[in-house]
Amino acid sequence: PAPPGTAAAAAPPPPSPTPGVLQLLLFETSDEDVTPETLASNGSWTVSIPDARAAHTGAKGLYVMVDQPWGVPSLARLLLPRYVPRADRETLLHLSFYAKVEKLRALDPPPTVTMAIIDLHQTGEPIAVEEVRITDSWQLHYVVIDLKREHVGHQIRPYLYMGLHAGIFSFDDFEYKEIAIEDGMGWLQRAPERIQAHRMRRFELCFVDRDDWPIDYGTIEVKLARHDFEMGVALRTRLESRLAAGDYEWILRTSAEHFWSGTLASQLQWSVYEPAQNDIEAGFAAAGEIARWSDEQGWRPLSASLFDGGGGDRDHWTNQLACHELEARLHARISRDLAAFKGRVGRYEVWKDTLRSREWIDRCGEELLINAWKWAREADSNATLCSSEGDVLTPPTLTRAEAYHNALWGLAAKGVPLGAIGVQAHFTGEVDASTVKHRLDVLHELRKPIYITEFTISGLEPAQHAYEFEKLLRLAFSHEAVAGVTVGELWDGTLTTADAAAGRGPGLYLPNKAAKPAVQRLDALWGEEWSTHVSRVMPNDGIVAVDGFYGVYTYELRSGDQVCTGQFELARNLSEAKNGRYLPPTRIKLRCDWHLAWHYPIWGTPAIISLISVGCLFACYRKRSDLIRKVDDGRPAKGFSRRGRGQRLRMADTEMEDEPY
Repeated sequence: PAPPGTAAAAAPPPPSPTPGVLQLLLFETSDEDVTPETLASNGSWTVSIPDARAAHTGAKGLYVMVDQPWGVPSLARLLLPRYVPRADRETLLHLSFYAKVEKLRALDPPPTVTMAIIDLHQTGEPIAVEEVRITDSWQLHYVVIDLKREHVGHQIRPYLYMGLHAGIFSFDDFEYKEIAIEDGMGWLQRAPERIQAHRMRRFELCFVDRDDWPIDYGTIEVKLARHDFEMGVALRTRLESRLAAGDYEWILRTSAEHFWSGTLASQLQWSVYEPAQNDIEAGFAAAGEIARWSDEQGWRPLSASLFDGGGGDRDHWTNQLACHELEARLHARISRDLAAFKGRVGRYEVWKDTLRSREWIDRCGEELLINAWKWAREADSNATLCSSEGDVLTPPTLTRAEAYHNALWGLAAKGVPLGAIGVQAHFTGEVDASTVKHRLDVLHELRKPIYITEFTISGLEPAQHAYEFEKLLRLAFSHEAVAGVTVGELWDGTLTTADAAAGRGPGLYLPNKAAKPAVQRLDALWGEEWSTHVSRVMPNDGIVAVDGFYGVYTYELRSGDQVCTGQFELARNLSEAKNGRYLPPTRIKLRCDWHLAWHYPIWGTPAIISLISVGCLFACYRKRSDLIRKVDDGRPAKGFSRRGRGQRLRMADTEMEDEPY
C-alpha cells in the first residue's frame, strides 16, 4: 500500500505490440478469453489462468497439469481467442508462444501438444494441424499457416489439444501476427520473366581457324543438347525392381527419351546395399550397371541416398550394433563405397529425413550425424553433399519448412559441409502454388541450391494430373533457388495401389505403358518452350549472338566441304544469377581446324563489281593513250598507214574496237 497522503503508483502499461501483431495473450490479469474443454471422462486435468507458477516474462501465465491423459489429443483442449483475417489478400497467420513441461514420471514419453487451426465458418474442420514437442525449459514455439482468400472475414480459432500426454505444462506470451504475402498463382503467371532472368543469358560465339583468323563465312547451327537444370527420374536397379527383362529395358529406354539425369532410388541405402555384414557384391554390381548405362546416355553423374537414420529397415543388422560399433561401421562404409563410386555419383543425400528418422541420433547422439557428413566430404571432395526431407512442400503450415531451415542452419554452424538442400515432393491432389512457393522461399534463405526429389502426384485423373504436373515444373524452373527436379515414378505398372489400377497413379505412363497427358506437357516444355535452337548464315562480323538457356550446346559450322562440329557449355554462375537479365553477353571462342579461305562478303558484291569495271575502263584508257603516243612519234602501229592525222585517228579508233584486252 502507498504511504498515507500519496497516490498509488500506476501499474506499468502492457508492452506495445510490434508491427503486424494483432493480439497478445499475457495472462497478467485475466484468462484472455481462453476456454478449457473436455470431450470425454477417461482423463483428468487442472487448468489455472492466470497463475504465477506459469509465468515466463511477466508475473503470471497459463498453467495446466494433466495427471491422467485421455490418450487422444483432441479430447482435452484449450480454445484460444478467435482471429478474423483482415487483409484482402492471401496472408500468413504466425501464432507463437512460450512453453515448458515437467514430466510426472521419468518413464513418460516426451510430452507433446497439438495446435489445430479451425475455420468456424467451414463445419469446424481443422485447416491445419501441427504437433509441437515441449521440453523441460522455456522455448519459443510457433505455428505458421497460409490463409487463402476464402478465409478472409471468417472466424479462425486456434485450439490447443492436450489430451495425449501427462505432465505439468506452462504457457505464456501467445502472439497472433498477420503477414500479407504474394498470391502463388499470381506469382506463377510471372514465371516467364523470372525464367528469362535466372535461366537464360545472351552469349556470343566467335569462330576462328587454325591460324586464329576469324571465320565469317558459312552457315552455323547451334542447339541446346542438355539443360543446366537437372530434370531427372528415380531409377531402380534390375536387382531391386525384380521386373522382367523386357519391362526393365522399356523403362530405361523411356527414361532416356525424357530425362538427362537420374537418381538411384534406394540401391545405395545401407539397408538395401548391404543386407548382411560385408554382403555388398550384388548391390555393388547392380548400382555399377546403372551407373554405366547413365554414362552411356551422356547424363550427369547419378545421385544417390546413403542413410536414413535406421528408420527404413528396423530389422537391419546395423540397428543391433552398439553406438561405438555403429560409428566405426558407418565410417568404414562411407570410405569404402564413396571411393568405389567416385566420379559416377555426383550428389549424395547423406542422411534422409533428419527431422523424422532419428533412431540413431536419439540413441547415439547428434555427433554421429555430423561425422557422417564430414567423412563423406573426406571420401569424395568433388561430390555435392545434400540433405533430404519429406513433408516440407505439402503441409498447410509453414512450421515444417522453418524447422527444416533451422535444423540445416544449425548443422552448417557445426561444420557440416552442406552443399545442397533436398525436399521430397509427394502430392495427393492439387499442387498449391502458394504453399510450394513460400516454403521454397524459406529454404532459399540458406543460399544453397534446392533439389526437388521423388516428385509424384497421386489421386487425380490423367488430364488434371498433367495440369498439376506442369504447374510444379513451372514453379520449380522459375524459382531461382531450384537446381533440379527428379520424378519419383515413371510407370504405374510397378505399383499395386487402387489409384494406379484406375489410372490415377503417380506415374507418367499407365500400367499398359500408354503415355499420360503429362508426358506431352513434359516434352513440350523442355523440347519447345524451354529450348534453344539457332540456324543462320554467319554474319559479316563473324560473331553469332544467341539468347539461350544455360546448359550444354552442340554446334555445326559448314562452308563448302569444310565442317566444324563440337560442344560447349554455357554455365550458370549462382553468384551472378541474382542479376539475371542484366548480365552482359559472354563471349565464347571456338576453334575450327580450317585453312585460311579468301572470300568476300555478300554485302560487298556491288562495290567489287564497280571497282572491277572502273579498273577495266582505266586499263582501256591507258591502252588508247599508249597507241596514240606511238602514232604521234612516227611509229605506225598495227593496222595504221601513213596518212593524214584525221585518217590515222579514225583508223586507230577502228583498231581499238577490235583490239583484244
